[in-house]
Amino acid sequence: MSQAIFNLIEGVVVPSGKLPVTLPNADNEQAMNKDQFPGINDVSHYTEKLLFGYRWYDYHDVEPMYPFGHGLSYTTFLYDEQSIKVEGRKISISVENSGKLTGKEVVQLYVGFPEDAGDPPKILKGFEKI
Repeated sequence: MSQAIFNLIEGVVVPSGKLPVTLPNADNEQAMNKDQFPGINDVSHYTEKLLFGYRWYDYHDVEPMYPFGHGLSYTTFLYDEQSIKVEGRKISISVENSGKLTGKEVVQLYVGFPEDAGDPPKILKGFEKI
């Protein structure tokens, strides 16, 4: 076993990455059919419309095994909401390591279009179930 993996398992160093994808609870949890994925003759049909990814999980009230942005750490961090500053497109916040181990935190900010932009809502209530 490499020293880096050993150090992570033993808690000598703190992992600080976050998942760039959502990991489902089971294979094909969203019940994609062969027409949708991988497609027939390299042509996919998007009959699931907007109900994929986090929208599928939200709509069906299913908690994924690990959601997009999930991360594990051996330490804890405090976000100081009073320190949030917005200057144009730059946003900053103070984060303090409040745990006993040295670690790094990846701060995540999720933004969306204003409602009048016509972007589909995050949770699609009333959308026809597939």
